[in-house]
Amino acid sequence: FDMIDSEEMLSKVKRYKDLEAELKEFNALKRELIGKSEKPGLLYKRNAVVGDYIVESKERERKGYQVEDSTFWVTTIKELSGGKEE
Repeated sequence: FDMIDSEEMLSKVKRYKDLEAELKEFNALKRELIGKSEKPGLLYKRNAVVGDYIVESKERERKGYQVEDSTFWVTTIKELSGGKEE
């Protein structure tokens, strides 16, 4: 492992981990409110006004395609002081 002694890098990694937790909450709410066709959420396919917000749903088409086999890197960031991997 490379040892990187940079306050700027450390600050960015800490912020990354903080935002990761917020993203999990965002995704959970998105699943509950919007969902997908297999498991629709409360607002799936609906047009509605909720308080000061307009919810607008539109059907769109997309072209199908196949992705060729390839290799790629997966990078994870874990806290050293006993934190769990996110």
